[in-house]
Amino acid sequence: MIDLASISLPRFIADWYGQPDLPAEEAAGCTGLPESLHAWYDLAAQYSTPLLGVKRFALPGNIGMRNGEAVFGHALTSHHMTITFRTVIY
Repeated sequence: MIDLASISLPRFIADWYGQPDLPAEEAAGCTGLPESLHAWYDLAAQYSTPLLGVKRFALPGNIGMRNGEAVFGHALTSHHMTITFRTVIY
């Protein structure tokens, strides 16, 4: 079984999609997001090809924080999802 802590997400993405083709910059709109989610958007911002398939990530500006959880979707209605993020080690 693979130890998930041993996986380098940037290396995995580079193996799958190739090397980043955009400069490494902080992704816009991530202020206040959990560190691990912010790191994902920073990594994704280095690729002109979306790092998405069937699944889609919400835009950083469409994620709210409530009681330490990231709230996706319509936070003012009952149609939303919350996720608690833990630090991801690269």
